[in-house]
Amino acid sequence: MLGFPILNWKTFVWFWIYFFMFASVPSCMPVYASIHRLFLSGYTVSRVLTRAMSQTISDDVPVFTISYVTAPNDTVARFIARGLVNKKLAACVNIVPRVTSIYIWQNEVNEDEEVIMMIKSKTSLLEELTKFVRDNHPYDVCEVISTTITQGNPPYLQWLQNSLRSENDPA
Repeated sequence: MLGFPILNWKTFVWFWIYFFMFASVPSCMPVYASIHRLFLSGYTVSRVLTRAMSQTISDDVPVFTISYVTAPNDTVARFIARGLVNKKLAACVNIVPRVTSIYIWQNEVNEDEEVIMMIKSKTSLLEELTKFVRDNHPYDVCEVISTTITQGNPPYLQWLQNSLRSENDPA
């Protein structure tokens, strides 16, 4: 009658619990507004909370990326990783040993044991990071693929920010 979806008693109780929890904390007002808006459109409370919290986290931190780079061995991977960290193009590089890669190269299927580097950096440093890897990698065509980090532990993301060079710093 009033334009609201029909609610069962459990949904009604959860709604008021979340209303009083979030409405009384000023820093949670954006979260409450999202919950209220999405709750009335039929979303479940857990989906609403997840979506609202990820929005508040991503609004407060810069955009970071994780890049994946394969290398023929641990020695090459360590050399590249140390160079990236020393130049503050990467805050952290994880080196994962013994990755089997099956790929096509020069019209032949190849299978090699490699290591993979997981490189955490800023999106704004990605071009320079890629150039460094290309300049120091033994492969003719080295793998540098990246994806944006959309969520994470806020203290860890702050550590990333503090560990990396800003875009204005000289190389």
